[in-house]
Amino acid sequence: MASVESSESELLGPILSGLLGTDVGLSVLDWNAMAGANIDLLGLLGENGQDVTVSDPGQIANVDLTLLDLVQASAAVAEADGDTALVNALNALSVPIAELNQTINLADLITIGLPQGSLATLELNALDLIGGAIQLYNYENVVTTTQPIALNNAILEQFGIGGAEILLQVVEPPHFECGGLERSSIPRPCARNFPWIWPISSWIPLCWTVLSAHLSGG
Repeated sequence: MASVESSESELLGPILSGLLGTDVGLSVLDWNAMAGANIDLLGLLGENGQDVTVSDPGQIANVDLTLLDLVQASAAVAEADGDTALVNALNALSVPIAELNQTINLADLITIGLPQGSLATLELNALDLIGGAIQLYNYENVVTTTQPIALNNAILEQFGIGGAEILLQVVEPPHFECGGLERSSIPRPCARNFPWIWPISSWIPLCWTVLSAHLSGG
């Protein structure tokens, strides 16, 4: 199960805040709740008003929604699954994004490849779903931080640095291919169709590795 360390959450928060242009002040418990949970995509679309019983599976993701719509629908799915920690995390995230009215098209983030009439369960990691949507939001709405994002973290202190600043803009958002049937007629799990674009849950260890190597002169 994926997890987010306390020091890593201190980096993840500023990254997503920078991509949104608004402060995302979630706790390490909130990040871990998202990193360790999956969201049922068909349940998510049903919560957003899509009739998954009659819709073409390849078209049901073609829906415009705000980040708040996505987060609230995800919270409803999590509540139905009894995942209280994820519900609390998503409810906390809904507060800072409530005023972001621009929409994204979910089909730009997720392609669902199921046969007509199929209602197979497809799941995507909650942090990848929400993080990917935030990256897509930044990309489609050309949101660039006008002020540097400050990073203050224990890893910087190891090198005698009190803090650092970064500017962020997404130049290529992730995209997930979900479905398609294996030989056993079991739907394939969601996977990135551009393997060089990493989901948000992979950013943190990568950022630490690159930052550590840079600061140590490696």
